[in-house]
Amino acid sequence: MISCINLLRKDPAIDQEDFRAFLEDDYARLCMRIPHMHEYEQNYVTLKEQGDASSEAIQADAFTIERYETLYDYETARASREYAEALRRRVDAVTYNETYVCLENVSIPLHAPGACHKKMTLLGRTTPQVSFEDFTREWYVIHSGCMAKMPTDIFFGYNQHLIIDRQVNGQHVSHDRLPFDGILELFFSEASAVANAFATIPEGQATVAHRKEFMSSVDPFQVDYKVFEYEA
Repeated sequence: MISCINLLRKDPAIDQEDFRAFLEDDYARLCMRIPHMHEYEQNYVTLKEQGDASSEAIQADAFTIERYETLYDYETARASREYAEALRRRVDAVTYNETYVCLENVSIPLHAPGACHKKMTLLGRTTPQVSFEDFTREWYVIHSGCMAKMPTDIFFGYNQHLIIDRQVNGQHVSHDRLPFDGILELFFSEASAVANAFATIPEGQATVAHRKEFMSSVDPFQVDYKVFEYEA
């Protein structure tokens, strides 16, 4: 699965309520017309947590997620007039956006969608000790296995998005400009329960220790999310 994740910063002249209304009504309606899109989701930032490498420069008001079956489907969608129209309309409320094209891995399938909170986190590898290939192996294989051992009554789902391309306001940029290698979606019961699990249970402590071996930058955002349903 290909995921296209957009980090959006709203126009400062627009308040949060109007910004969300714009995304849910006007912008979502246009996005749902884009050909070849498999799923569309919006995530509204409710809290930026203090990360290991947190910076005031890393800010977001919302994340959108477009999902496509293949890279060809994504590229075809990007070239469509429907996609162009959505981008033209988006600038009415968005002054800055980062686009991350990713390979998505559903590590822990979501099993309690109606009773969970969600966090989205930008991840960066330790450098230069860890190559992108090493990061991929450690995160996709070993770390995913560690997360699968965590309590299922606390951790409801875990999606990994491995970044293969990055853009700022539609222009391709280097890894140095946006030094992130992955984005995670974590679905959970309560933030306090997650923190306690990582700090106290052996599986959680092992997961944290392993993460620090290949990942140095962690910038988490708690979000309120909505998946849009396509009409039959």
